[in-house]
Amino acid sequence: NNITPEPMAEGSDSWSGTYLYMLEHFPLFTKVLTGVVGMAIGDYVSQKAEKYFCAVEGSQGFKRDTNWGRLANVVLFAALVGVPILHFYYMFLEFLFPGQNPIHIFLKVCCDIFLFTPLSILGFFAGIGFMEGLTSSEIQQQIQSSYLSTLRTSLAVWPLASLINFYFIAVQYRLFFTGCISIAWNAYLSSVKHNSTSKGPILPVTAKTTQQTNKALLFPAKVSVI
Repeated sequence: NNITPEPMAEGSDSWSGTYLYMLEHFPLFTKVLTGVVGMAIGDYVSQKAEKYFCAVEGSQGFKRDTNWGRLANVVLFAALVGVPILHFYYMFLEFLFPGQNPIHIFLKVCCDIFLFTPLSILGFFAGIGFMEGLTSSEIQQQIQSSYLSTLRTSLAVWPLASLINFYFIAVQYRLFFTGCISIAWNAYLSSVKHNSTSKGPILPVTAKTTQQTNKALLFPAKVSVI
């Protein structure tokens, strides 16, 4: 059950050599750094897509510039909660079900689908809602209106991604692989989270009636031009 990372080459001037060195000596810090970059890219892409599609449809709902408060909240959530949990989750799974045994891989994928993904989506909605200053009833309304549809969408992404991750990717690189897949997933998840109101269900990103919840408590939104 030894999950110690394999020795990595040191002294390389290449980006990959630097990354491998950091991953070996500062694993959690390196994963947090790469994870928050992916989360930031995902939310930024989400905001730009929302603005573009609303402009195409003539909607006024998202005719605004980048909401830095929203982006800062999702990045802080990833740094303090999401990435550290993933780091220890992958280590724990490898401890429980080590190696490439087909049964162990199957059990890891099942843990992802039936345990971790449902809890992580729930935690994202609750955590970001709290950081934005939403009340418990508003957070509950958002979860009731969007949780099941988001969970269904995750089934189109994560089962195959998890299978590839557990079968082909070494344990120390799994969070990086997940982060690459998560750029698109985070764009979707952030859009779902921020295209809801406490008065009704989440609407499609391109719907003309979409409204933006903008109650960033920790990081008040600053509208800027990019």
